[in-house]
Amino acid sequence: MAEQRQVSLDLSVGEVGAVPLERQGTAGYDWQVTQIPPGIADVAIEPRAGGAAAVGAATLETLRLRPTAPGEHDLVLTLRRPWESAPVQVLHVMVRAR
Repeated sequence: MAEQRQVSLDLSVGEVGAVPLERQGTAGYDWQVTQIPPGIADVAIEPRAGGAAAVGAATLETLRLRPTAPGEHDLVLTLRRPWESAPVQVLHVMVRAR
């Protein structure tokens, strides 16, 4: 069963939010956005400086997003290998936009 995690962001509508991510890229793991709710736009996973310098070190990335409507929004990401159906981690990014 996948590990469940939750991160909360409090943002103003139109403000860009960021969530740091880590993955074991050398082992084939990738973050995938599996659910983008209405009211969230400009979702992107970008590389971050640092990490992966040593063999087996984590690859560092940043999830960026922007709320377009007030309310509570649940953005869901999964961490898995592309050839496997089950994720090892599910991350819920709870965005409270005002």
